[in-house]
Amino acid sequence: MLAKKIITGFIVVLLLLISGVFIYVSTIDEDDISAMIEDQLGPDFSVEIEKAGVSLLSRSVDIDQISITHLPQDHLLFRASTFTMDGLSLSQLLRKRIAISHFETEDFLVDWDESLFREKDEENGNNDDAPGISKAIIHDFNFRNGTLILRDEGTERHRYNEVYFKGGFAFSLLDGSFSSLERDNSIRVDTLGFYLSDDRYRFSLAGFGFSQEEGTSSLRAMQLIPVGGYEQYMSALEYRADMYEIDLQNLRVTGIDDLAFLNEDTIIADSVYAENFTIGVSSNLKLEKDPDSGDPKLLNEMIQGVPYHFKIGVITVGRGNVSYSEEARDGARPGTVRFSNTTAYLRDIDSQSSEPAVLTAVTYFMNHSELNTELRFTLNDGPFLMSGSGSLDTFDLTQLNAIFKDVEGIEITEGQASEVMFSFRMRDSDATGRMVLHYEDLKIQPIDKDDYSSSSTRRIAGFLANEIALRSNNMPDEEGNAREGEIEHQRNPEEDPFFKYLWQTLRSGIFDIVLRL
Repeated sequence: MLAKKIITGFIVVLLLLISGVFIYVSTIDEDDISAMIEDQLGPDFSVEIEKAGVSLLSRSVDIDQISITHLPQDHLLFRASTFTMDGLSLSQLLRKRIAISHFETEDFLVDWDESLFREKDEENGNNDDAPGISKAIIHDFNFRNGTLILRDEGTERHRYNEVYFKGGFAFSLLDGSFSSLERDNSIRVDTLGFYLSDDRYRFSLAGFGFSQEEGTSSLRAMQLIPVGGYEQYMSALEYRADMYEIDLQNLRVTGIDDLAFLNEDTIIADSVYAENFTIGVSSNLKLEKDPDSGDPKLLNEMIQGVPYHFKIGVITVGRGNVSYSEEARDGARPGTVRFSNTTAYLRDIDSQSSEPAVLTAVTYFMNHSELNTELRFTLNDGPFLMSGSGSLDTFDLTQLNAIFKDVEGIEITEGQASEVMFSFRMRDSDATGRMVLHYEDLKIQPIDKDDYSSSSTRRIAGFLANEIALRSNNMPDEEGNAREGEIEHQRNPEEDPFFKYLWQTLRSGIFDIVLRL
């Protein structure tokens, strides 16, 4: 819904500006242009322009220092230091078609309040069927150094700073909406970037294209990067919040139903392929939970929080990397679990269906051993149901120190697993299942989380743990029998996000095998 509102609002304002300026083209000045735009916007809006010029020869208009204000609320809606258009076709304009070869603006502010225009629509009877521009084409546009603010009834919902946006588009608007029978609408984004979340993140995108006629979309690269890295991000937080790092390369989507998205808020596609996808999630438990924030959400609850219905045939990731890091309340640095060089297939994605989506993946756990996994999970607004199974190749247990040393204060000094298999079921916050873990020569040592040192007291504790508390071996006997672990875990719905819930579910099976007590 937000993306639809941004696109619609941007085009409406842009077309009003363009149509107002070029209703009559003659030797006009900034006062004439201001009056024309005000006439198009209506009596609730004031337009001020410091300087403007129109050239019939180049079919262009140049504006310096333009601002648009909503008078009843004294709300500055749009401001730009420069505003330039080239190559406007007058013959197209007479047929209610906007065609521009180049449009650009610099040092701009868009402070969009949805309620201002919602109230205007209600006063006018919300006349969506009124005739308007039949087609809008901008071959190239370039926005530089801008700020975009999205409000509703005066409350700021989102802010994006240092916006740059370069590309082009073509839209048919035969009935005043996007529901055109023509199938030649298209979008091209060469580059897009901005800061968000109080400038804690930098988002960038390059090489995006969408063709309505072909029903395809492609993207060369996208990144979401925390500004200054982990330490700077966490030090700027008052309350606990997960930090995300995302890198996506060479994405292609086919079978897109764009009208379902624009008119029904439904994302429909046959297939999505990503050549490379990396996501890292980090959490710092030293920070307190925001008392005004809601509880962490399960996977289906996160999907239901998005204002769109998803219906996608299959998502394929050629090479994926996933990591989850957690810094303990008494820790000095985050411990990390990693799944690298992943090939994954996710099919039957439907956020309104009770039938499960199915994920099959082959990955390298802790960059070390091959892990084969299948997960089935629901995405609708019913109870969250997930079932999973997997197997892991021969595994050096010391690889787990990447998370155990910092999160648990334990170092695994020796240990080799020869077979690992698991299966589990989740229903909302309750998980059960079975774990098979064959291993030998397991030894641990309690350590200081700050400098990894082991005092004499900790060495004694380690000796007792190895001799009394732990099973150092769990290999099959002569009859092929070995201890199996029972997976049994109940999630804390007020504290545990989904990734932590999944890890602790599997960990419960491991501990049931390894611990004697």
